Amino acid sequence: MLSGVGVSYKIPEKNIKFHYYYADLIDRFDWAVSIEKKLKITESFPFADDEYITGSKINSAIIAGTVEELCKRDNIRIPEWVNDEKYFLDEPLYGGDFKGEKIRAILRAESPEGFKKRNIFFSENAIVRV
Repeated sequence: MLSGVGVSYKIPEKNIKFHYYYADLIDRFDWAVSIEKKLKITESFPFADDEYITGSKINSAIIAGTVEELCKRDNIRIPEWVNDEKYFLDEPLYGGDFKGEKIRAILRAESPEGFKKRNIFFSENAIVRV
């Protein structure tokens, strides 16, 4: 499970390092001291050279949704690449691997739009680092 980053996406043990990629992206973006540096971080897919991320449609979609939400939050241009269909899931993904319809309804309601439109349903604080 991704914990401490606002996301409760339960990931298989073999993919646990995704947590580090996710946290690194948010931290690099948040620590960038200028809009230009933030734009540089998001101008292309942040892990394009890494098969670990690009080889997983789920991981790639989460990264794309994260970039979109970070850019919205900081009121900077959202890069075009996030709209590529390869960053959208066919089946819904619920944070925390919840099975109950009540919690899934809450996640569908509060999920940030950058995730929701990709069929990813996380809590509203999905890009908050603690």
